[in-house]
Amino acid sequence: MKEWEEWECKGVTGAFPRLQRLSIMRCPKLKGHLPEQLCHLNYLKIYGCEQLVPSALSAPDIHKLDLGDCGKLQIDHPTTLKELTIEGHNVEAALLEQIGRNYSCSNNNIPMHSSYDFLVTLHINGGCDSLTTIPLDLFPILRELYTWWCPNLQRISQGQAHNHLQRLSIINCPQLESLPEGMHVLLPSLDSLWIEDCPKVEMFPEGGLPSNLKSMGLYGGSYKLISLLKSALGGNHSLEYLSIGVLDVECLPEEGVLPHSLVTLVIYKCGDLKRLDYKGLRHLSSLKDLFLIDCPRLECLPEEGLPKSISALWIWGDCQLLKQRCRKPKGKDWPKIAHIENVFFL
Repeated sequence: MKEWEEWECKGVTGAFPRLQRLSIMRCPKLKGHLPEQLCHLNYLKIYGCEQLVPSALSAPDIHKLDLGDCGKLQIDHPTTLKELTIEGHNVEAALLEQIGRNYSCSNNNIPMHSSYDFLVTLHINGGCDSLTTIPLDLFPILRELYTWWCPNLQRISQGQAHNHLQRLSIINCPQLESLPEGMHVLLPSLDSLWIEDCPKVEMFPEGGLPSNLKSMGLYGGSYKLISLLKSALGGNHSLEYLSIGVLDVECLPEEGVLPHSLVTLVIYKCGDLKRLDYKGLRHLSSLKDLFLIDCPRLECLPEEGLPKSISALWIWGDCQLLKQRCRKPKGKDWPKIAHIENVFFL
């Protein structure tokens, strides 16, 4: 609705008394006035409405907000807010103001001087150019933090144990210098960690990774982290799922790098990968699922075959050379995988 300019609700009380979900997208000329009282609204998404003028929208039951380029919208009383997604590039200085009383979408930046003790999920999908630090101490009950394309984010800090954070994803943050210090102690509940295109992060913090970590992704520019993974886990045997990809290497994995606790291994979009190193796989006695996805130069499986524990092999996408060699019954590599219960080509 590119030409929509005004929502004719001004002076109307009690409009939409049962409305629970509202999405307004790509209305670049819309200025106002939105319904002022939405007593049962629990989900609101506004994107691409840069001309919205200040107007107080009362949503006392709001649980989830998805906001991007939403002008100067204000939402009163966000005490029930649990999930916040921020996206877009129309970014100024004050996204959250007067916590507990007023939510202000004034171009999507997060002032880090108040406690956001109501948020459980925070997604930042681009924008927030002035954001350099995310202090986890300001988000005491946060369970999931996802950051994508925060071009000036340098660090995620904390001064005390954060017992709630379970999932941390940091993607395309070129200035990020390190992972949270002391995370092996200060993030005891973390079970999922995803790092992608953060080239300055070359080491795990001193002390290694949390003992509860079960799932991990290392993509693009994270090859040094892969080589340090086993030592960072120390004696922990919790990591079961590992996804690695977008790496400029011809051979994976290096011997002694991957933890033997792995149940699932994903190798994704490694355009130069030519072979798998059996020495890097043979100790994975718990490995059940192996995914090989979009590796066009991967020619064959190791001469020694794959670990006997594997029960499912997935060869997906642009892996034409390998698919030909693994076809039943004439593929040259078929004898290496004939014992595997499930082999999938997609």
